[in-house]
Amino acid sequence: MKNPFKRKKDNIKKITKKEKNSNKRTKKKNKKLKDKHKYKVIGGILGDKDARTKKSLRWLLFWILCFAGLVLGIVLFINGKSNMNYEIENNTTPIGTKEEFSKSGADVTIKDVWTDKNRDLLVVKLGYNDSARKKLPIDGDNYHLTLLSNKGKRPDITGSYGILGTEGDGYLFLKGDIKEEAYQIVIANQVQLSTGGKAGDETGSSERELDEASMDKALSEASFEKSDSKGHMFSNLGGKDGEPRFDNIDFRVNGFSDSTNVYKGSFLKEDGSIDYGKVVGKTSIDAAIKKADKKVKKRESEVKLYERSVKDFESRVKKNKKDKEAKKNLEKSKKSLEDAKENLETAKKTKEQWKNLDYDKSDFGDMQEELKFKTIK
Repeated sequence: MKNPFKRKKDNIKKITKKEKNSNKRTKKKNKKLKDKHKYKVIGGILGDKDARTKKSLRWLLFWILCFAGLVLGIVLFINGKSNMNYEIENNTTPIGTKEEFSKSGADVTIKDVWTDKNRDLLVVKLGYNDSARKKLPIDGDNYHLTLLSNKGKRPDITGSYGILGTEGDGYLFLKGDIKEEAYQIVIANQVQLSTGGKAGDETGSSERELDEASMDKALSEASFEKSDSKGHMFSNLGGKDGEPRFDNIDFRVNGFSDSTNVYKGSFLKEDGSIDYGKVVGKTSIDAAIKKADKKVKKRESEVKLYERSVKDFESRVKKNKKDKEAKKNLEKSKKSLEDAKENLETAKKTKEQWKNLDYDKSDFGDMQEELKFKTIK
């Protein structure tokens, strides 16, 4: 007799197997769906695709860029300011700058800055015009010299100031171990000149008026932070209510600036003293000789031109003695040739005079040979 429960058991097993297969298919399907959506984010990678969300993102990006630009601008401004301050503090006041004495109103021009190959001497040439010669003394010892520094230690240099003759330039000499740095120089006139108040009156009186103690105090209160783009620290030293108290100028000079001329030899003699003749020769006379030489060549060209003209008009007159225009031009050319020859001789003599000039310390008159030192902020 067959067991009535056997079929039922077999049916149960068959149903269970079907379910298992169904479950496997379901899991497989779920896995595929899971793999398909594994890297997807609701709304996409950037989130919600709503227009308002996009607008908000654009504004956020705009403000981020603005902030970055502001930060970059501040950095560039600070860097630029720092570079400008460095240039001001470490370079020579531009050549050609007019320096006006604060009280007398006289102005001198920074004409040239020279040094030698060993940087043993630094020379600053100050050009005096006719007005300055009337308002300012022509002896260097009537000027007060000060070297300012914010380093607290005096550099190993000495200074002197003199004016070449009565119509020459002023020469500031800084002698010693010239470093690659700018020296802040203050030159103060100690004498007030008067011409009696009449135009063209060369006679008059002078009065020494500088209170050195007061000036030293005023200088100590100065600051490098107040320098302008040309290295000037003050124009109204120690003055109040807009009225200057001292008659001074100030400027900076660096023996290593691009504007500094470098002589390939030495400005010092074997004993270490300044060779004034060589200084004047290289800083002034050589340039004057070159200028005179150009004038000589120009005059020689003029002579040759008029010689050719005379020869040509002589030939015309010889061929046609009735040519009145040729005769007239011949006389003019002869006169011009005569003048040109005279001008040539004058130019040659001027050149020789420059070549034969020789200077020494005495040509600078009474020089100021004390350079004071002051530490400031």
